[in-house]
Amino acid sequence: MKRRASAAVVLAALTAPAASARAGGLFIPGYGSQAQPRAGAFVAKADDPSALYYNPAGLAKQKGTSIHLGFNFVDFDQTFRRAGAYEQPEEGAPPPWTGQPYPEVSDNSKPALGFGGFQGIPLFGVATDLGGKTPFVFGIGLIAEHSFPEREYAEGYQFEGPEPPPPQRYDIISADVSAAFPSLAAAYRVAPAVDVGVRVSWGFAGSKGKQHVWGIRNYAEDVHRDGVIAVDVADSFIPAAGVGLLYRPIAEVEIGASYHSARSLRMKGDGVAILGSGLELAGEQDFIAPENDRPLCEAGGNIAALKSCVDLDLPQTASAGARYVLRAASGQERGDIELDVAWEDWSNASDVEVIVDGKSGLSGLRLQPTVIERGFRDTFSFRLGGAYAFDLGENQLEARAGAAYDTAAAPLSWTRLDVDGMARTTLGAGLALRAARLRVELGGGLVLERDRTVPECQTSLDQLGCRSAGEQTPPEARESPDPVQPLSTADAQVESPFNAGTYSQGYVLLSVGVTYTF
Repeated sequence: MKRRASAAVVLAALTAPAASARAGGLFIPGYGSQAQPRAGAFVAKADDPSALYYNPAGLAKQKGTSIHLGFNFVDFDQTFRRAGAYEQPEEGAPPPWTGQPYPEVSDNSKPALGFGGFQGIPLFGVATDLGGKTPFVFGIGLIAEHSFPEREYAEGYQFEGPEPPPPQRYDIISADVSAAFPSLAAAYRVAPAVDVGVRVSWGFAGSKGKQHVWGIRNYAEDVHRDGVIAVDVADSFIPAAGVGLLYRPIAEVEIGASYHSARSLRMKGDGVAILGSGLELAGEQDFIAPENDRPLCEAGGNIAALKSCVDLDLPQTASAGARYVLRAASGQERGDIELDVAWEDWSNASDVEVIVDGKSGLSGLRLQPTVIERGFRDTFSFRLGGAYAFDLGENQLEARAGAAYDTAAAPLSWTRLDVDGMARTTLGAGLALRAARLRVELGGGLVLERDRTVPECQTSLDQLGCRSAGEQTPPEARESPDPVQPLSTADAQVESPFNAGTYSQGYVLLSVGVTYTF
């Protein structure tokens, strides 16, 4: 018997993966035009307005007032060749691409802020001691996470069109996320050798994305049984906080530590669904009507704009570091070398919850909340960087360099395109020219990631699971992503991983900044 699906159940699944892609990429080290060439080794130095991000205690070093404007530019190259080939649909005539190997696909995103393929990430900050009128030093600015949050695959692909469907469509079609955190901070020198600081932030975020998922059980990945969802959500108030400490046991050694709270994004907006022609109810194409009588997200939706909520978290982080300071005969700092260790709590920022207030226009069946698991684990990074200044008459030219290593957030079997969870090595270098009250900074670097190949698991009606005997792993014990299957309860999802293949990716970094002190 031909299997059909209610579009109401389909859309419940469709919205979830698209929203999970909105977490963007995991953080890469080196935010700010001084820290980027040092590969992010900056928690102990933190001596300019970027201390708002790295360590608010560093503001206590400020003498006078400093204004900083900088941009990091991140270019992300990502390529995926999925293992296997297009399968023959269970019903109907096979399309011409049946049996062909999956083609290699690449991210072709064009960031709105930046140039070429480079995404611009701004940092603006002001630090002031108010002319020494108070024992506090204050900071205000705009900070953001250092990552590449955009993806664009299969640009121009027409759903159920004449071209073969994109092989990565159950992972991601497109995603575009923006987030920033206006911040206030204060630092205080509690003793000659000890500084403390605190920062409060109120962030805002917006996100768009598109994704395919299974409409009904679809081992052959028949595009006619797919569904497509596009969502557009935002959160205008995301509270966050950070604290920092600096300690100087001797003049040549400085030790820093900082902690930044988790950030909970509770985004609301609209969703639009397109259902494949194989998704019907009693021979009639279903549609989604708004659920305004008993909304779980928000009332007021319509067929073209279903009210949608996406809840996700960015992790709490902690870092500590120590630096050795090289001083000139006058006692002024000539250079330094710093070693940092950082922790990011990704294991508690893995799940994404999606709610869409809609129901089947034919059956009245409402959409249920969906939770997507990502399989993330905590990450640790190790960052070594430093600088040395050379005199140029009355000016100085400062050379900077650094290297960092970050462990993987995603185990091999959870590798996906929508979020970069791979281990990475970061290399950075740069120059800064100090002339009187002005400092101009330029930097660049590379983020290197080893290729990953995820083993293939072929499933079908005859081979139901990934185990050798065809036995399915219970959903709670699975270690790879399956397409969401809306006709099944959470404990009855069939096993059919879609992420097998080879992933190649890396980043190019650029930075520029200007600081004026008076």
